[in-house]
Amino acid sequence: MDTTWQYYFGNSRVVSTWQFVDNLAYFRGAHAFKFGFNLRRVREEDQRGSVAGLNAAEEVNFDPNINTVDPATFGLPSDLNTTYDRPDFQSDINFMLGRVGQIDRGFVNQGGQWTKSTFQFDTRYPEYEFYGQDTWKVRPNLTVDLGLRWELRLSPNTPEGNILVSNQAMVAGGTPSDTVQWVPGKLFKNQMHNFEPSVGFAWDPFSTGKTSVRANYRIAYDRINTFVLASQILPDLPGNALAVINQSFGQGGGRLANLPALNAPSTSPSTLTQPAAFAAASNTVVDPNIKTPRTHEWSLGIQRQIANRTVIDIAYIGRRAYHLLGAYNVNQAQMFGNGFLDAFNIVKAGGDSPLMDSLLKSDSRLNAGETGSQMVRRLYASNLTLNSMGGLASAIASRLQNGQSVTQLSAGLPFFFYPYPQYTSGLNVLDSNDFSTYNSLEAQVDHRFHNGMSFNLAYVWSKSLDTRSFDPTITVVSTANSASANSTPFDIYNRGLNYAPSDFDRRHSFQWNFVEELPIGKGKHFLAGASRLADRIVGGWEVSGYGRVTSGRPFTVYSGSNTFSSVVQTPANCTGGCSSGEGKAYLDSASGLIWYLNPTQTAQFSIPAPGQFGNTGRNFLVGPHYFELDASLLKRVPVTERVKLEIRADATNLTNSVAFGPPTATVTSSIFGRINNTVYSGSRKIQIGAKIHF
Repeated sequence: MDTTWQYYFGNSRVVSTWQFVDNLAYFRGAHAFKFGFNLRRVREEDQRGSVAGLNAAEEVNFDPNINTVDPATFGLPSDLNTTYDRPDFQSDINFMLGRVGQIDRGFVNQGGQWTKSTFQFDTRYPEYEFYGQDTWKVRPNLTVDLGLRWELRLSPNTPEGNILVSNQAMVAGGTPSDTVQWVPGKLFKNQMHNFEPSVGFAWDPFSTGKTSVRANYRIAYDRINTFVLASQILPDLPGNALAVINQSFGQGGGRLANLPALNAPSTSPSTLTQPAAFAAASNTVVDPNIKTPRTHEWSLGIQRQIANRTVIDIAYIGRRAYHLLGAYNVNQAQMFGNGFLDAFNIVKAGGDSPLMDSLLKSDSRLNAGETGSQMVRRLYASNLTLNSMGGLASAIASRLQNGQSVTQLSAGLPFFFYPYPQYTSGLNVLDSNDFSTYNSLEAQVDHRFHNGMSFNLAYVWSKSLDTRSFDPTITVVSTANSASANSTPFDIYNRGLNYAPSDFDRRHSFQWNFVEELPIGKGKHFLAGASRLADRIVGGWEVSGYGRVTSGRPFTVYSGSNTFSSVVQTPANCTGGCSSGEGKAYLDSASGLIWYLNPTQTAQFSIPAPGQFGNTGRNFLVGPHYFELDASLLKRVPVTERVKLEIRADATNLTNSVAFGPPTATVTSSIFGRINNTVYSGSRKIQIGAKIHF
């Protein structure tokens, strides 16, 4: 059930690029020198409804974590399932009764006043590139390439000079603070030292023109895309945009019928560059020490002609990338080293934790004579049952009362969970701390068209490893148990926990394509003496096809609980000799449904203990393989000397094979291990058509 009422303003942008490019070539003896430059200035004009992490339109939700649904007050059955049913039932109660959770809206600074309008920003992105290269023919059978590129990436700027940055670095391990202020400055340091050497050679060892050995090595830098800055950073700058959030109304049991007006403060925007010390707001910042993504690339290949018009090519390709663009939530609740793990276990076991009682002694939800530990067992039974230490920590850390955190009111500890409580709903940091590795062996045989036939056979054996499989352009930090959440750091101080097979890794891939003119008809091997009429019927046929077989893609088995992180769910534990390839799609005759893991296999997976990281890790299991076969049959019939009729039939997925997607991969789900309706293939389709060439 949808528990949010909202009307969104959308976003639009116009990008224009001024570019000056020139290249120069100079030849002298055995050398071919090339030089050039590419000077770009990208201008992006944004008009966005997304403002300060919210929307320019007012939003209302019915969150039961804010407007608490007390099971005793509402008479919820004591035997109601606390894992699945109670949280949904509590959400439904608030929605049906109009019990408001949070009211919010984003306001924009226009002319020194807060207005209810969309956000507008005009940003420039300067980029300069220079290169030089020498192609040196050392001997008739040996050519060497030497090159160097220099790429400068400057921090973006605006004509108005209204880019603001935090006055201290808000990063993992930074100094905790609830007084961070935004001041004029650069989003990041200018990247002036991006030098890219390259070296390579091509060698014909036998000087026959039939063999070629090639190798190269280079360093390459990538661009930091403008969209992620324009969509995630600039519209949220304090002083330029303001998030107004009201949770007090909901915490007091407020109802939709009595919804209060949500207005921007009359205070000048210039005085609000320092957000409130504690607020249920969110934001995204740039690590001021962010670096340009850098990739080391190398390869070695041998190409040999093995028959007339037939070449075999074998190559090794490797890559190692550093400083890849990534992101993390720096307000990932701190739960280790501060005693919270022990407190959670004590409360879960039915005891009273002095630390838990101290952190919650001023919580307005406490009943008379009730301790904080007892309140946690009453209101957060699901978190205790699921070992969700991160879920409980997040709920306590974001509790707002009278403009302060409950941990500050209770124990004078504003930074007990979050280092930057000005953004308790999340403070995402764009950084460059992700990395990846790729190694592959590629082999192919290519036969160029001759005597009515051509074909290509290719096989790739590869392994791709990374800490993050997508850049944060659209989804900055993916949370909970979504398919992309495994790219969110499980531990912001240890990216190595995420280093595993990439989401797109397919260990084996075999592809082929061919074109064959059937040897039937006049001048062909069969029925070479056919009459003109017979040749029109049996001659001129051609068949072609494309096929692909690949290994499955890996996926993460989530435990369904935040045992280790408050941002992303923990991978599950697995016992009994689990292996990455143990799944296989099969039809369950009893239910008539497709499953990937059988009951014995699903029983091997479990929720880790509080504070523990699952032993399966990221992308542990490999999903179903992929198979595809497409084919065409066509015939060309000459009508006149200049006119030809082409009749053809094209089939996609000729064998009508099913390529299944991954199964439901959350241990706590009632359909864990089942493939729902996710398929990567389409049904067999045959299209018949005719075409006239003239």
